[in-house]
Amino acid sequence: MALLAAALWSGLSLAQTAAPEPSGIPDFTESILSSPLDQLPRPGETGQPLATPAVPVTGVRTSPKLAPLPTYVVRRGDTLYRIAKEFGTSVESLMALNRLESVTVDVGRQLKLPGGSPLPAARNPTTRAAVAGPSAWNAKPPAVTSSGFSSRGQPVVRAASMGAASQAYLGGLTYARQTYNNCGPAAVSSVLGYYGFRVSQEELRPVLRPKGGYMSASVIDPLMRRYGLKATVYKSGNLGAVKRLVSQGIPVIVLQWLDRPGGIPHFRVVRGFDDSTSLVWVADTMIAEAAYVSYRDFEILWNTQGRLMIPVYPPTHEAQVRSLVGL
Repeated sequence: MALLAAALWSGLSLAQTAAPEPSGIPDFTESILSSPLDQLPRPGETGQPLATPAVPVTGVRTSPKLAPLPTYVVRRGDTLYRIAKEFGTSVESLMALNRLESVTVDVGRQLKLPGGSPLPAARNPTTRAAVAGPSAWNAKPPAVTSSGFSSRGQPVVRAASMGAASQAYLGGLTYARQTYNNCGPAAVSSVLGYYGFRVSQEELRPVLRPKGGYMSASVIDPLMRRYGLKATVYKSGNLGAVKRLVSQGIPVIVLQWLDRPGGIPHFRVVRGFDDSTSLVWVADTMIAEAAYVSYRDFEILWNTQGRLMIPVYPPTHEAQVRSLVGL
């Protein structure tokens, strides 16, 4: 029953959940010329990002009566986020227990794990974590790029000078939890908000899903053109290209598995990355405005529907986007 509920909320019909299409490649020749584009509000009102309330960090109490705390030795490729998820705790608890001042941990460091008894077999330090979808984070990173409008009212991108661009985070995306079967329109609404257009997912739903089914990637570009933007669909996407695009202030919609390979296809927006922690930051309408997923799990979850990536950008950036993608 829980899987069925997740499927309905993520953006699939009952029929698609029971029998997914073998190929799963969206039909890019599909047209929405008959869609009620004129029913949408005209571009104008600037969207405002939603504030994420801070969550207080609490310390971990230990008792002299408890057995010695279990420990874990940091390995190459580990992040504090991944370790916390693997052992059923939080980043805040690990930082408090080990008196860490940042989320960066050195290879070979021995970390104390919460709990005064041996870990169950499923969470033994030698057991590697299974693939997992994004997790919500309680505080957004500082924005390092921004969007705005030119004097003529056309959307433009202003990217901060970042050198090698080892990290980036896009501020300004609007966010709302998706409604029934509406992950695609909700993701598109979020990106439109980044460029200053406030259009709700419910207003977009009859345009992007005119028959009420699963949204095809091919319908995004005709909609974006109404707002002076482009949305090019690329197959065989790679994380390097996504990072280059985001570092230049260009949000990227991707189609991935929701939380496990072979599960539920799901649209989410890539809004940042951090090489120091090997994390991708996403706006995920099923999870949170600011959610994180490891590079490894992001790549694995992307192995569906031809690894689609859809950067959304002003037409004036066409040549730049092609160069960033590697064409």
